[in-house]
Amino acid sequence: MATHAAPLGRFLFVDQSLVPFAINFVLNGGIAYAINRNASSIPFAGEASIVGDTVITSFLLPFLTCLIVTALIHKQIAGGKIAALPSAPGSGVGRFLAARGKALRGALLGVAAIALVAAPTLLALGALGVDALARDAFLFFKAGYAGVLAALVQPIIAWVALAPRAS
Repeated sequence: MATHAAPLGRFLFVDQSLVPFAINFVLNGGIAYAINRNASSIPFAGEASIVGDTVITSFLLPFLTCLIVTALIHKQIAGGKIAALPSAPGSGVGRFLAARGKALRGALLGVAAIALVAAPTLLALGALGVDALARDAFLFFKAGYAGVLAALVQPIIAWVALAPRAS
């Protein structure tokens, strides 16, 4: 049960961070390969670009993850496999997110991921003078980016989903 600090910590760190990193690394690397298998390189900006892909991934990954993970956690709580938190998240942000439906929460997390993760990543690539990446380098970038993003957002999504009244 997730009622004690150690099991909750393991649940959030391993089940909701490390495992999603691995799943999203493989899944997004595969998607990127399927989309770009015939490309020799991916431009930084423009159609089918690093910028476009990163922004889309930054929104869709938290959005879809929020829909899926919230439903799965609620099902696990209902089945007695994990325990809900005894109270709503204590912070203002946690309470704000818990009060929203899962679609709106996912959209808000997607917008936050664009601002807090995608923008600095793309600014750093731009500052490094990246104007394109060879296909294989892009596949590794995309897989790694999606894995790290999942490892950052899924524990937040799970923590909020464990709260009473989180929908």
